Amino acid sequence: MKSDGFADRGRIHGQANAEAIALLYFEYPSSQCVYKHVAQAGESPGVKDPFDPFLHSSQVGWQHVNLRLIASQDRFQAQPQMGPIRTKCENTFMESTSTTTRPVGGPSARPASSTVCQAFSELSMAYACYAIGAIVIGLVSHGTSRADESIRHTRVFTQGIDGYVTYRIPAIETAQDGTLLAFAEARKYNWYDPGDADNDIDLVLKRSTDGGLTWSAMQIIEDPGEKWSSGNPATVVDKDNGRVWLFYIRVQPKRAGQQTLARTSDDHGVTWSDPIDLSEVAGVVGPGGPIWCKGGLLIAPTFGAKGLWAFYSEDHGKTWHAGESIPGNPGGNENQLVELSDGKLLMDCRQSSSIPHRWMATSDDRGKTWSNARPGMVTRNTTVACAIENYTQQSEGVEKNRIVWTGPRGGRKNMVIRVSYDDAQTFPVERLFGEGRGGYSDITILDDDSIGVFWEGSGRRRNSKWSLTFTRLTQEFIEPKP
Repeated sequence: MKSDGFADRGRIHGQANAEAIALLYFEYPSSQCVYKHVAQAGESPGVKDPFDPFLHSSQVGWQHVNLRLIASQDRFQAQPQMGPIRTKCENTFMESTSTTTRPVGGPSARPASSTVCQAFSELSMAYACYAIGAIVIGLVSHGTSRADESIRHTRVFTQGIDGYVTYRIPAIETAQDGTLLAFAEARKYNWYDPGDADNDIDLVLKRSTDGGLTWSAMQIIEDPGEKWSSGNPATVVDKDNGRVWLFYIRVQPKRAGQQTLARTSDDHGVTWSDPIDLSEVAGVVGPGGPIWCKGGLLIAPTFGAKGLWAFYSEDHGKTWHAGESIPGNPGGNENQLVELSDGKLLMDCRQSSSIPHRWMATSDDRGKTWSNARPGMVTRNTTVACAIENYTQQSEGVEKNRIVWTGPRGGRKNMVIRVSYDDAQTFPVERLFGEGRGGYSDITILDDDSIGVFWEGSGRRRNSKWSLTFTRLTQEFIEPKP
């Protein structure tokens, strides 16, 4: 994580053979969420507003309160820096041994503001309010375990960074080795969609090898040319061989033409193949949606002039075939797939703006044909790409079948996760994980059985930057104990 030239202002000093990671927690009012910012060794995190869940030192800069972090063998020290004020503030919230790191306080046991630092009495009340939410809680050495949290947010792509006006359309996948792959559209000139308003959109990727705590530098998967667009990423891993499939669309300027393409990676997203043209069997693909099914089926949802259908491969991608469309063409797009407990496939589809509910259809022949569409989840005036994923299955030895779904609660704001125990017939559980503006989302299941949600939004503050954020949720978050 870069610090944009501020690395000389308050470095993190760790043990010679340790990786110092400062975890800054910010409590967000009116929510049960705690947001975390991760600061790498040598970085000085800038705190703009502890009540904004989308903080990132390389983007926020030094506009309000800066914390100087000093990692010693068993604790961090936080020092507010503003003008001439240099008063030290020390608090130990994580004790570290040579092999483990265990929480002492943590986000549920934050001290009062007077305990955090007496120096804040010298600051104005406004700046004190900004600063008291930031608490340093850990030094993590190589090979140590981190405190378990039910929710954790990490910003991955941010509006205005790396030469692009903004980022949209998140897609996420867990590679076979546990690496997280976060894809997005990098929109160069404006916010418009592929082919519109002379925009230029590149398909980009960041990787995480530590469960989403930190992310690599941005990698451009495809730059199709000036005013061309590559977007709508949709991914799946072939669990038989570990190959990652990335489906996407390439759109000519002014939407003069379009292709549906695929690339593959056999090294967990480090390198990618040349594109394969699948336009003969697929319409618009993505964002999100493809799945691997028991028996080796690779299948991806798609939409276009003939309606809603899926294309599939039964030979690990050597050949691809188009299934039939949902009868009657109910309208809709940006469809998603999930395998049900009885082996049937469910297609969950974004509806048109005049309809209050999503559409659902099922297939009992592995995507070759589909049932008539039935009304799906009521989404309260929300027409947006949502995500659906198989979370737990009784056939794998757990106590319940669980399907999870993410999207805005109503309009494009307040992101929620919902849980079904009856193969998506009903979703009785709903949990808010992101307040404020929201939008598209995608889901992956991590190696530790937590849920990874990659979603777009900007929080509830007007000046919050639009971001694509990775949120890790545990089962304890979606099903809190009474």
